[in-house]
Amino acid sequence: MTSLNDIERYWFTNLNKTDKKYITDHPDPSHMIYYLQRGLKFDHALRLGYMDSVREDIEVEQNLNKANNNVKNNLLL
Repeated sequence: MTSLNDIERYWFTNLNKTDKKYITDHPDPSHMIYYLQRGLKFDHALRLGYMDSVREDIEVEQNLNKANNNVKNNLLL
């Protein structure tokens, strides 16, 4: 039986060649790597990582809009 430490340590070596290439060519695979290190299959980690990335982008966009509105409101004071 493999322990959690083994999964976290060997997640990359356990991938097939195509999956390794996808990760090494990706500009920021950090969301997906998080799930791979926890033992999820590549396809599932890819989906969850994508969803996390989209959520993060939406949150950043909302925060930028709030900041821009705050700047506009402060300039009107």
